[in-house]
Amino acid sequence: MSWKPRSGKPHGVALRGGERDGGEPLADLDLDVATTRRVAFDGFRPLASHVVRVPRRNGGPVEQDRLLFEIGHVVAILPYDPKRNRLVLIRQFRLGAHLTGGGGDMVEIPAGLVDAGEDLAQTARRELTEETHLEALSLTHAMDFVPSAGFIAERGHLFFAEVDAANLPEEAGLETESEVIRPFLADPDEALVALDAGRIRNGYTAIALLWFARHRDRLTGERP
Repeated sequence: MSWKPRSGKPHGVALRGGERDGGEPLADLDLDVATTRRVAFDGFRPLASHVVRVPRRNGGPVEQDRLLFEIGHVVAILPYDPKRNRLVLIRQFRLGAHLTGGGGDMVEIPAGLVDAGEDLAQTARRELTEETHLEALSLTHAMDFVPSAGFIAERGHLFFAEVDAANLPEEAGLETESEVIRPFLADPDEALVALDAGRIRNGYTAIALLWFARHRDRLTGERP
């Protein structure tokens, strides 16, 4: 099976205010490449071998053979209770963290895969309810990012949700997915201190908290 993604802007595009040496904008760019895909293992998510020819400015293209876990699109939500001035975070055990140095009982934010037929906002509302039993009073798209492009085909979509955490449960998650999730309230200042101190290591959580710190005044009307 082969496919060809859409091509982006060519090298040398001038972008006022964001231009870099060589005329490239300071942004991720599309490349006109073709890949050949072969599924190596088909489990919870496919592990696929991709052969891609990457163009160079000087000389012929370079052929790369890469194994990728094909995750797809993931929506993550940073819930915030404006009445209590508290973030809603969760704890969940992650074997990958446990095996690479400890701290497997991670501080996270609600997140999950986009189901067939859902748009991103629908996934955000569903995952928030599944993992915290709360509903979004308002929902704002924050940013998109690619968490680990070298080995995982995954694109993250971050949302900011205002919630009322009065009835936050001690435990949540879907039994059908063997989830053990413990939601809790966190003071925004304490969460950012914990992040700076290296006590919060989950990538999605770190990205969400850094985004929150940058936009906190607009979101809450408070300066840190």
